[in-house]
Amino acid sequence: MSTELPDNWGWIKRQQERMSTPEYIEGEKIVRTFTTNLRMEKKLYELLNEHIKVCPFNPTEENPFPAGAIGGVLTYSFTDTHIGQVCKVNCACGGEFDITEYEDW
Repeated sequence: MSTELPDNWGWIKRQQERMSTPEYIEGEKIVRTFTTNLRMEKKLYELLNEHIKVCPFNPTEENPFPAGAIGGVLTYSFTDTHIGQVCKVNCACGGEFDITEYEDW
């Protein structure tokens, strides 16, 4: 059985090549980073300003840390696709915010 990937899987080949370079490897761990830009953060800020009005994890004077002392209210999720990267932010209450810049695809 051949381990050679088909030609239409070139993006996987390129990823494998990038992952084998020293810049991506620290010891035995592969380092991957995902970033957001100012427009994405602004979109999230606007969405959260509305969401915080109904979110049970909204800090109050009586309960300044409703999700625990170390936070963890927001979880960022990045998904690579063939045409771009999807970024969703999930709130601990179940709210989900898509801040992907689809117009750039």
